[in-house]
Amino acid sequence: MLFRLFTGRLALLAFSGALVMLYVGFIQPGNAYLGYRPLEFTLEYFVAISIAALVIGFTMPLEADKPSDFFRFFYSLLVVLPYGLLYASQGEVSFDQFLLMLSALSLPLMLLSLTTRVTIAINTPAVISARTIGVFLFVCMVFGTIYILLMAPKTASFDLASIYVRRLDAREVFTAGSLGAYVQSITVNGLLPLTAYLAGIAEKRSRLLVVIACGAAFFYVLGLRAQFPMIAVGYLLGLNVSRSTVHRLPRQVLAIVAAVMAIAVLEWLVFDLSVVGDQIVRRVFTVPPFIISAYFDLMRDVAQGWSMISGLSAPDGVTYLVGELYFNSPDSNANTNTFIYQLASGGVAAYAANVFLVTAVFILLDSLHRRKRQPVFLYLGFIFSVLLVEQNATTTLLSSGIGLFIIVYAFSKTMPISSVAGAQAKT
Repeated sequence: MLFRLFTGRLALLAFSGALVMLYVGFIQPGNAYLGYRPLEFTLEYFVAISIAALVIGFTMPLEADKPSDFFRFFYSLLVVLPYGLLYASQGEVSFDQFLLMLSALSLPLMLLSLTTRVTIAINTPAVISARTIGVFLFVCMVFGTIYILLMAPKTASFDLASIYVRRLDAREVFTAGSLGAYVQSITVNGLLPLTAYLAGIAEKRSRLLVVIACGAAFFYVLGLRAQFPMIAVGYLLGLNVSRSTVHRLPRQVLAIVAAVMAIAVLEWLVFDLSVVGDQIVRRVFTVPPFIISAYFDLMRDVAQGWSMISGLSAPDGVTYLVGELYFNSPDSNANTNTFIYQLASGGVAAYAANVFLVTAVFILLDSLHRRKRQPVFLYLGFIFSVLLVEQNATTTLLSSGIGLFIIVYAFSKTMPISSVAGAQAKT
């Protein structure tokens, strides 16, 4: 009873208050030089966040029973809610503009919420076992990691201070469109968390250690850190599946987020600074709405020439244009969620096509999950949802391997969750 109470709407309310408190007292003053603006607590602001709260209340599930629930949960928590609270982090935004921006962000949620009961009849032949697929993916993960290590630049190290140097050097080695870039993307975004998920189902800590070691290799070569929380959540999701408690994952995530926010607030109140607030809260919950605001500001800027029909053309892509204009760094790749990226780069038609693509993928995943009773489809819904927060949908489906995984598991043999755990434990 207490778990449900403190991991439900009350947790969201406490999270919202803590986020605004940290932004006003700690994050904004420390990042004012980057363009972070103070919030003005006017009547209009409170009406705006109330509207955002209504959207969240309508679309955000606190329990997950199918793949699309993960998108509705993570997109609400990581995109819509932070933006609703910090929409003016780039500067003053009129109420009409806020409603337009919130609508653009929320339409995918609304559409998926309305189609959540829609399924399609899928009868694919069962030609391969889940155990065989799991072993093959584990081997691919290991060989992908070895391949990246063999191509490591001279700057490779475990030094925290040289993370961004390693990332810049890696761009020259793993150029866009190259085999190395594809191996890096599919291993980090696809294979590592998927293998951690399968290890969680089998409750095999030894296999999890191998996954973590592979993740450490990518930190060594590329300075990447995002794979570690993805591995952790993937393993946690797998454990929940094996114990038939997967529906509780959203509440567990909210509990973790609430704990992180509490630590950050206490740090700030006691020490007048917060490592957790700067390294986690700022990066996860304030940078995304700041970047989203930058994209909207770019589209409103008549001088940039954004068009509802064709979007905005930029030599190196709109993400680098935002990085140059709003972060004063032409090498900064300011990624945002797939829908706003498409709206900025391709206009309204590209945005609408992306919304329908994502909706169709989740209808497919929900249908396969119901038909095959294969727990991996829950994972694919989870990882696809998380990646959409900062990646284009087509990029996620292709370069991260999500589309390939969907196809492969669509032809897997139907197997109860208990059997999957047993089969995985034997590998």
